Amino acid sequence: MNDIRMAAASLRSVGDTVHEEWDDAASARFRRDVVAPLVAAALALARAQDTARDEIARAKQEL
Repeated sequence: MNDIRMAAASLRSVGDTVHEEWDDAASARFRRDVVAPLVAAALALARAQDTARDEIARAKQEL
């Protein structure tokens, strides 16, 4: 899960770099259309991984 969070931070960093290199309007569109959905997907995957881990632990306890 830390890998996913590190990837999300890396994606944010890419967005910051793009912001510095492009004009504000293009950067804002890039961040909104590309970076934000990727970060959201990475965070959703991290939550799903946490849920799956909890369900596996619960199932092991029931055995």
